[in-house]
Amino acid sequence: MVKRRRSRTSGKSGGNPFAFFATPAFRYVLAGSIVAAAVFLGARQAAQALFESRYFKIKTVEIDRTLSFLDKRDFASLNGKSILSVDVARFQRSLTGKYPQMAQADITKKFPNKILVSARKRAPFAQVYIQNKTFLIDDQGIVLFGAPGKEEELPLISGIFSRRRISTGSVLGGESTLLALNIIKEFQNNHSLSSYVVKKIDVDNLKEIDFRLSNGLKIIVDKTDIERKMDTLALVLARNRLDTEQVKYIDLRFKDPILGTK
Repeated sequence: MVKRRRSRTSGKSGGNPFAFFATPAFRYVLAGSIVAAAVFLGARQAAQALFESRYFKIKTVEIDRTLSFLDKRDFASLNGKSILSVDVARFQRSLTGKYPQMAQADITKKFPNKILVSARKRAPFAQVYIQNKTFLIDDQGIVLFGAPGKEEELPLISGIFSRRRISTGSVLGGESTLLALNIIKEFQNNHSLSSYVVKKIDVDNLKEIDFRLSNGLKIIVDKTDIERKMDTLALVLARNRLDTEQVKYIDLRFKDPILGTK
């Protein structure tokens, strides 16, 4: 009796390559893809509808009253634009670059159709004589605008040098500038010195910085321990009724202050 052998067909060599497309798994994948595509297209159309909606078109740009120096034409491009498409961070950088006298610019979207603009205006803190010109700077050394004359109420800083072209918005951040600003700040923050005003300060030599007070008295310091030196100056001026006709300067660079006579 002869046994017949069953022929076995390998799945790799004789299977139907399209069999998967007839399986339930494929139908689920296909259905899922169709749903995902429909959701994507629907979301895209919905987003486009929102961006084009009149409800979100900007009608008002409200600028803080303290920012009267801003040119309203800078905001003309916002009118009628979708509030959803406004890049607030980019617009803030643009304004700060154009108006260095403005600090901490804050542009806020007030839905559905209003933009609010606020900022802190940089206040002139001192004058700087550099490159044969006088500029006004704030307490961070940022150039605000050129001053045609010397404003008597602000300290005049000299002895600063720069190879860069100085213009509005430039930052004078060198050691000499920052040191001069620090001396002025520490002087102003010392309440015992409130009856005096720093008129000018020369930082050409950081080992021998001299500044003049409103009474004509010359004060000499170096770049170290400025706060302590201002305290020492306050004590000297309080204890001694200085005759500015006789006293030429007060040198605070040493352990004990030196009073130089004329």
